[in-house]
Amino acid sequence: MSKRILVLSGTPKTQSFSTALADTYAESAQLNHEVRLFRITDMVFDPDLSEGYSQGQPLEPDLQDFQQALE
Repeated sequence: MSKRILVLSGTPKTQSFSTALADTYAESAQLNHEVRLFRITDMVFDPDLSEGYSQGQPLEPDLQDFQQALE
């Protein structure tokens, strides 16, 4: 039975052990499952909430895509 799997590599380093683990896991899982791999280093968004939480900040396209994948 095929599953839908979401993998997030949350490290800011492109060359790290955790990046290698995420890539290897996603590659292996793709053999039998639907896999979406997100790397923080590849995503374009502003991490600074300049208005804090008092005012909404629209999500950038990469974050919208990630949010939809979570749902």
